[in-house]
Order: sequence, then C-alpha cells, then structure tokens
Amino acid sequence: MPRHRKVLNTRPFPGIQWGNILAAQSISMRISILSDSAAGTGIYTETHAVTTNSLGLVNIEIGHGTPVSGSFTGINWSKGNYFIKVEADENAGTNFSLLGISQLLSVPYALYANSAGMLHLTDSQRDSIVNPSNGKVIFNLTSNCLNIWHSNNWYQVCGDCVPQPSAPNAGADLADCVDSVIQLSANNPVIGTGLWSVSNGIGGSFSNIHDPQSTFTGNLHQLYTLSWQIANSCTSLTDELHIIFNRLSPANAGPDQYIYNNNTYLAGNTPPTGNYGKWSGINGNNWNWWDQNDPNAFFHGSLGESYTLRWTTWNDCDTSFDDVVINFCPTTVTIADAGQDITVPFCTSILQANPPGEYCSGTWTIVNGSGGIFVDSTYCNTLFQGVPNTIYILRWSISTICDTSFDEVTVNTGPAWTCGAPGFLMGTRFIIPCKSGTNAG
Repeated sequence: MPRHRKVLNTRPFPGIQWGNILAAQSISMRISILSDSAAGTGIYTETHAVTTNSLGLVNIEIGHGTPVSGSFTGINWSKGNYFIKVEADENAGTNFSLLGISQLLSVPYALYANSAGMLHLTDSQRDSIVNPSNGKVIFNLTSNCLNIWHSNNWYQVCGDCVPQPSAPNAGADLADCVDSVIQLSANNPVIGTGLWSVSNGIGGSFSNIHDPQSTFTGNLHQLYTLSWQIANSCTSLTDELHIIFNRLSPANAGPDQYIYNNNTYLAGNTPPTGNYGKWSGINGNNWNWWDQNDPNAFFHGSLGESYTLRWTTWNDCDTSFDDVVINFCPTTVTIADAGQDITVPFCTSILQANPPGEYCSGTWTIVNGSGGIFVDSTYCNTLFQGVPNTIYILRWSISTICDTSFDEVTVNTGPAWTCGAPGFLMGTRFIIPCKSGTNAG
C-alpha cells in the first residue's frame, strides 16, 4: 500500500554554471528549513539528485528528498515563521553553493490542508490555506467552532459537547419515621458518573457516594437536601430531593399551674422540624388564647376556674397528646369557722359554720365518731344526726381550687332514750342563715 508523505511543491530552480545555463545536466541540491529568520536554526535538511531540463530548470518536492537532519513531518507549521534555504552543486557532489533564502508564507497552510489530522487555526491562518480539499475540517481558534470546507466556502459548526451525561433523577422526596437511615433510589447513569452530596442539612453520610441506591444516614428531626449529580467530560447535571428523619417526639403540655391571676403562659414542648403542635380546651368555661399553635401560648380565663388543656403534637407518621390543668386561684380565701362546740340531749343538732364566700366551696366531714350523717355536707348550717352517747369531732373545710381552710367543732349527743327513732329528722332541711364569715387575704 503506498504511503502518502507530506511534501512542499516548489517552483523550478535554475541549474547554474556560473555564467552558463546547465541544460540536461545532473546536479545535487541541498534544501534546509530555517526557523524564525533567514539566519535561524535549521530544523530540517534534505538533499536531492536531479537532472536539469533543456532550459536548465529542475522541479523538486521538499519532503521527498534524502533526509540529512530533522523530521519534515514533525514541523509545526502553525507556530512561528519559517524560511527555505536552497544550495546546489553543479558537479552532483556535496560541495554546495548558496542559491538563496526566502520566507515561506502561504505554502505551509496549503500543506496543512492536505495533511491528516485536525488543524487548530485562527481565521487568518485558515484563510491562507490554498485549495483546501472538499470536506477538510479544522478547529477555528477564533470562534472555537469547527470549520468545514465545501465547494468554495468554509462552513462553521458550533454545538454542544457530545455526548451529554444522562439526565439525573434523584428520586422522590422521603420521610423516615422510625430511625435515621434511609434507602435512596436515584437513576443509574448510562453516560457519565453519578455522585451523591449533601446540599443542605447538618451532618449525614452515604454508604457509597457513587451508588444510586446508596443508603443515607442523617440526624433525627433534620431536614436534608441531597444532590445526585451525573457528570462526564462535557458537563455535569444535578437533581435534588428532600429527606426528613421525622420520628415523633411525645407531646408534653408542661406542669399543672396554680396562678393567682386569670392569665398565664403555657409551657408545651416545641415540636422539632417536621412536627406540629396545637392547643385545645378539654374542660373549663370562658377562655381564650393567642396563637393555639404556639407551645408557649398566652392563655386567659376566669378567676376561680380550673381548666384542662390539651397539647397535641403530630407529623406524617403519628400523633401524641398531653393534658395540663391550669388553676386561676382567687386572691382571697374565706377562713373556716365551724362554730361553737355543741352538747345536746338529743342525737340531732343544727351546725353553725360560716358561709364559704366567693370562689369558695364548703364541706363537712366527720373526723371522729361513727354512725353520724349530714343532711347536706356542703351547707354551712346543715342538720347533723349522730348515734346516742357519742362525742363527734366535725370538720368544716372552705376551699378554692388552690387553697383550703378548715375548723373543727365537737358535738356531744344525748342518751338513747332521749334521741327518739333514728333518722326521724333526715327528711327535713333547716334553712337557717349561716353565721358571718371572715376572709383572709
């Protein structure tokens, strides 16, 4: 198979016999390529053995001679200036005489146009190519585009790098309600290499950053943005997904409160990221609050009221709640007065305690003695019936939702023969005004 070599065609050189034309005579010639200037370094030299024609002229192809030094194919014609040095020996020997030195201008680009491989040329260098072959392609350093010669024109092609990497798909957003490890499901790259990274979030690690099915371990109650990048030598493309490790924290409504006022700030726990909370009323009358979603909401009620409030927390996985009792205590409580000790010949007596007062309630209880009963244990002047010959200690307690005051009275019942039938007065309620009470502030 013939091998094509790079050559530089020249105009005919005259055969010289000083003062005479050397017609039809064998001569030898030496050709050198100089770099940068006429006095520059010779980077390539070859010799030719030729015969002049009838006019004393010869044609040679530089690059097809006998190499003496350098490599003709190794010359980078796109860099620097080049000069050609011509020498001849009319006796066909090696005693060469200088014929001349001249600069190469457009000839090297014509040489490029007929060579294999992609040329990198500026606009001006491209336009200096003589008779480029149809379909010749160069890379234009001016426009960073490909130029193709067709007919009488250069056609420019500017496009995207190919092949582009596969389009990334990081998968759907995920929430984990159990622990802090989750399985990812990105697409497997057909073109390019995949890479996981954390775009947003504290901490977190991948079992394999290049595996589209990698597991990711993060921190509880942390919202992460993960990036799945597919890249090759052309570019990189990225898709993202969001992950939250959302195990529910149990609701905590805070401790019960006893407030000597009619308003307070609640003390629910703050839901972590991805969790939500809301207050609701379970028991009580006439309340309102500012922002039921605030764990520390401001709550307003009525003095003397006890409220049961519920703090509910939830997320996509579960719900939790906790209750708290808020007591708005009156600023005063009535001091209990159970009245004077009583000794009666009977088994019944009317008690003489003071009334409970505002925001208060009263209750009779038996501290000592058995078999006694009250007609109405919440009434200050209720009727008490005991059994014969018994000493009772009775307690009158006055309470608010926050405080209690009590006082005791002794009741002595008579003998059996004076008491009559047991319970004979139990169907009767005596409406006797209670004695005046005393408030303590």
